[in-house]
Amino acid sequence: MFKNIKLINRIKKLKNIHIEIEKEYMEYVKKCIPEKEFEYKNMKLSEKEYVQKNFFSILMLLILDFSKIEHLKSQGLIIHAVRNIITNTDNIIDCENKGNLNITTLENPILKNVMSLLIANEILDRELTKICKIQNINNIKQNLLKSIYEIAKGEEARKINDDKIMGYDEIINKIHTKIGGELLAVSMVVPYELYRNEKLCKFRKALFEIGLSLQLLDDIVDMKEDYLADTQNAFYSYLIENEISKGEISDFIKTEKMNVKIRNLYEKIIEKAIIQGLFGFKIFEENGLEIGYKEGIALMKFMFKNRGMKNEWEIFEKNNGKSGEKK
Repeated sequence: MFKNIKLINRIKKLKNIHIEIEKEYMEYVKKCIPEKEFEYKNMKLSEKEYVQKNFFSILMLLILDFSKIEHLKSQGLIIHAVRNIITNTDNIIDCENKGNLNITTLENPILKNVMSLLIANEILDRELTKICKIQNINNIKQNLLKSIYEIAKGEEARKINDDKIMGYDEIINKIHTKIGGELLAVSMVVPYELYRNEKLCKFRKALFEIGLSLQLLDDIVDMKEDYLADTQNAFYSYLIENEISKGEISDFIKTEKMNVKIRNLYEKIIEKAIIQGLFGFKIFEENGLEIGYKEGIALMKFMFKNRGMKNEWEIFEKNNGKSGEKK
């Protein structure tokens, strides 16, 4: 995916730290649940699969290491715990069992997720106690909960009520900023509150932009699923606002065949998503991080290929050049 040997070696090193963090997470789980009664899915992956699946978690470690943030393993465990709290909560809402920790002896997905959530919260408290002054922990957790609450509001706003379809900009502002931007940037809350490192503010902004991009891509790919589930979808609203009738959209969803007008808009909204993500990587580069604009191009190209959207990426390159800048 990347050609920079120095960067590749850094990612490999941080991948190994990430594995150590996950092993420590599992050791804590073993204190609560017998080892034979749970599985941790991440440990079954090849090295290549592991880096691909956990790229953004490794990216968080890269940001913290670059910013000379202390207690890297504890910070990594805190990030894991926070993301697991959010994932488990989302699983409870959707009655699913996504995430790495699977308690095999529990069949009820709600029970699985409540138990996983409790463990994550205990790990969060334990690591905060290790690296924070006691008098600061409440303030840090309050700011973390504020951020998680924003994500929760975005999730709540996704459901269509009384047949009210939000406009495209409204979906971006009320939903995507929270379940996309804030969801990716929440990992920077604790390290910033601890160290007040101004670089972390800029990296948080970069992650926010990348999160917006990823959520818009999800809406493009998941329009049919969202349509059937009565969920707000930015691509659907974008088509409506550009004078595509509900009948035309319905035909597209049923047949998965685009007419010329929908095809043109599809290419435009994909371009929007890619440019938004690359803006985030540009912020990384401007602030000295090893993963910059060129690496963002390589990563997004890989993501498109992985999603079966190779043709869409080629159209973007045709219109914008391989550097991602319009000809």
